[in-house]
Formats: sequence, structure tokens, C-alpha cells
Amino acid sequence: MTNSLAPPFRDDDPSGLMPAERDACAIICYVNKAGRPTHGNVQRTIDALIKMGHRAGEISGEGDGCGVLTDIPRLLWRDTLAAAGHPAEWADLPGFAVGHLLVPKDAAETEPGLQERIVQRCRELGARVLVERPGTVRSEVLAASVRRHEPRFWQLALMLPEPAGASRLLHELQLWIELQTPVHVASLSTQIVAWKLQGAPEQLARYYPALKRRDFLSAVTIGHSRFSTNTLPTVFRAQPFSLLGHNGEINTIARLREEARLLGLPLPSGGSDSQDLNRTLEGLIHRYGVTLFEAMEMVFPPIFSEAQKLPADLQAMYSFFRRLVTASAQGPAAIIARHHDRLVFSVDAMGLRPLWFGETEKEYFASSEVGVVPQEEILADPKPLAPGEKLAIRLATGRRPRVLEHDELRREVLALFRRRTDLAAHAAALAEGAELPPGEAKQSALFGRMRQLTAENLLSALAWKASDLRNLKEMASSGDDPIASLGYDGPLAALAAGRQNLADYFKEQVAVVTNPAIDREREAEHFSTRVFLGPRPRLRG
Repeated sequence: MTNSLAPPFRDDDPSGLMPAERDACAIICYVNKAGRPTHGNVQRTIDALIKMGHRAGEISGEGDGCGVLTDIPRLLWRDTLAAAGHPAEWADLPGFAVGHLLVPKDAAETEPGLQERIVQRCRELGARVLVERPGTVRSEVLAASVRRHEPRFWQLALMLPEPAGASRLLHELQLWIELQTPVHVASLSTQIVAWKLQGAPEQLARYYPALKRRDFLSAVTIGHSRFSTNTLPTVFRAQPFSLLGHNGEINTIARLREEARLLGLPLPSGGSDSQDLNRTLEGLIHRYGVTLFEAMEMVFPPIFSEAQKLPADLQAMYSFFRRLVTASAQGPAAIIARHHDRLVFSVDAMGLRPLWFGETEKEYFASSEVGVVPQEEILADPKPLAPGEKLAIRLATGRRPRVLEHDELRREVLALFRRRTDLAAHAAALAEGAELPPGEAKQSALFGRMRQLTAENLLSALAWKASDLRNLKEMASSGDDPIASLGYDGPLAALAAGRQNLADYFKEQVAVVTNPAIDREREAEHFSTRVFLGPRPRLRG
């Protein structure tokens, strides 16, 4: 990924003409192999982010944003609960939840009752508010321009009456907070907490002093350092989000957003592509009751040519996914995602963003760069994830996590999904278009009236030209896309003799620098004109 603003220059270049190296976002994850939380797990993640500083963006010396997603530091919360007059052991109960909320500075000043409204909403949903307090931060480590807009860091500790339904309740509470208030929910969970800032990884542990404490323990830590491209830097778009850290761009984000709305999944206002991807996965988990493993396979399914090589039962499952979530996430992407006891590491179908998986004596790790882990600590050559490949980990407190290769992950998803729907019946209900009996096409009354309009006027009103219609007819008859140059070789609108639409006076200039060109072989393999016609299938439960 490249920054849309001018990059800083190298200190060792006296001419000032050679830009400093920059390369996409950095993601890293450490998983303790004994299922035991440690402070070293957190420290190694932050150290790795610092080492990958060349993958982070900055403007005028200010970092684009970074953060870590950790286990709830239960030892710290035991002390906090005891100081508030509650039993310390409540911090270890399954119904104990922690929220990290960022209150915009202007909202904190103009809406004095904002936080009380949120506390009241928690109580209305049946949650007991144990602690609500300003989180400890050191604002002086931030750049002056960042401090001017620094949000208030606010912590909530809740006890939920029904642990089995806690995850869904917290999700609904988060949606309410985002829809009814300007507050940003960094995390709200019985398992994890997010710590993030607009700045560089070196500032992370200095800004949040809790991250330096030896009794801050985590068995799994995900780290992310941002290189903003499509949106400007802000702490609200810093990652990791509540579910994932993402390096790349979702090129199909407009379709994915449309699909999320059709599925009834509310998206955050003004979210980035990564933010909306995070929410879509969360929505599938909480609104549709699927696991992270299933949600990731739905949103990032194999390409059609790969799916056709799979066994028949897996083909039936992925065709169901394609109908249920018709717009998959496509584009360069390396993702580390966690929800409760499941972790997924994923690379896009074309392998445009790197992700390595390896292990040391104490931990598994996944990283944008293998060099951030000391070579002498690595037990064997780390594995680069292949295009479209996923790895997964099942976590177990106090026990060794289980690593699942992609084939094992698919089989587990299939076993789960067979309980939700009749895949065999679904497969039997599908038919290839060429197999359908011929029938006479029926024209709607609206189409009949439209045909009465003057064709030229109708085309002009829709910004079409006669050449566009000819191209469409040629594509329909041949099934091939026309081959053309990227440039525009027609007359300039201001000099053209014929009538021009207003839009013709504006010409877009595009420079694609992040992705390699698609050659003929990969285009045939990765792209398909196949569509599913018919109603969206339903999940049984």
C-alpha cells in the first residue's frame, strides 16, 4: 500500500530526492503454545511492530496509527475490582466483560451526560456496571497535533447475567453506542481488549502504561501498524479492530457494504474498508450464529476454478456460501482474525499480501515479515501462506492450541454447516443455465412502455452512446470482454463536434501501483462471469 500524501525522505540522502522505504501495513500475532498467558507475549508483539516500522505510514513525523489486541488482563482487573469493593475473583468469571471506548474530545466537552447515557443503556440490557473510569494514558507522548484531537479513553467493567448470550448482547450494545452516540467502541468483550493510538508503535507502551506492567498477561496478542491509503490517519481507524488486523485493500468494498446491508448487518458510519470488513464478519457471527471459521470461509471463499477441484460435499457448501453472501471480499489482503477460541490467518486469492507462519519453542507466530522473530528462536523454516490459503488455531486455556491446515479447517466448517442446512438438497436444487428448458421471454409492461421512447434520447439520458450499445451486443453474443487501452483516444469534449454529456468534460487519471497486472492465464483462473439466480438461501439455525 502507498500513502496518498508525499512520503518522508531518507536521512542518509543529502539530495533529499530518494524517498524512504515504505511497504504496506504490518500485522503480527503471537500465540502461547501452552495456552498460558504471559507478559512476554505482549512485549514480543510490540517489539515486532517496532521492527516493522518501514511498513507503517507517517505524515510530518506522526505515525498513521497502531495497536494491539490482547486477552483481558485479568490480574490487573482483579486489583481494580477489589479496590472498587467487588470480589477480585469476579475477573475470572465467564460473564465478566471489559469495554474500551474512545470518546471524541468535542463530544466529551459538549455532551456532559454522554457517558451516563451509555451506563444507563448497559443497565437496561441487564448488565451490571462494576467499574466505569477514565483509562490511564500519558498524553504527553503524542504529537502536538494529535493531542488536539485526542479522544478520552474510557474503560467499563461489566458483569453479564447469562454468559452464554454475553457475546450477542455486547454486540447489540456496541451497535447501540455507535448509532446513538459519537463514541467509538474499540472493544467490548468477555475475552479481548484493544489498545490503539494515532502514532508509532514505539509510543504504544508509553501511552498505555498498563502494557508495561509485568502482571499484564496475554496468551494471544495481535498487533497492527497502519499505512493509511484510502482514508486519512485517525485513531478511530487504527487497528486491530475488535476482530481483526488487516494488511491490504478490499477492492470490492462497495459491493460488500451493499451485501452487508441486505443481510441486515449495520456498518459503522464512515468506516474504512477494513472496519466494514470487521463489522461484516462480526455481524455474520452474532446475527447469523456462525463461527469465525465459517464467517471467514463465507467472506473469503475459494475462487471458482479452485472450488471446482474440491470434493462434491465441499463444492455444495461453497456454492451455498456464494448464494448466501453473494459479494465476497476480493483484493490484496492478509488478515489475522480472532473471535473467542478461534484464530484464522488468511491470504487473498492472488497472494498479493505476505503472511508467514512459524513457531518458536514457546509460541506460534504469524507475521508480515519473518525477520522480526530472532532467527535463533525459530524451530523450523516459517511457512509463507499460499494464495487463497488459510490456517486456523483452536485455543484452549491451559492446554496446547490446535493448529488446523486449510483442508482441516474446511472439513471442520463443513461438519458445522451440515447441522445448519441440507447441503445435498441445496445442490440438487441448482441447475446450470444451459440445462434449463427453452422458454419464451416475457416482457414487462414497463419494458413495453420504455420501447416506445426514442432510443437516442433514452441512451443520452443514461449517459450511453451508440458505441456502448454495440459493445454490449458484441459481448453478449461472444461472451468475451472487448480489449482496449487504458487511455482515452476520443476527442476532448470541449473540441468535439457532437453533443457531449457533462461527465465527458472530466477524464479520470488512474495509476495502479499496488497490484501486478493480471495476465491472461490468471484472469481465466481468478475471474468468472457465473452468477446465481434465485432467492437467497436460508440458514436453519
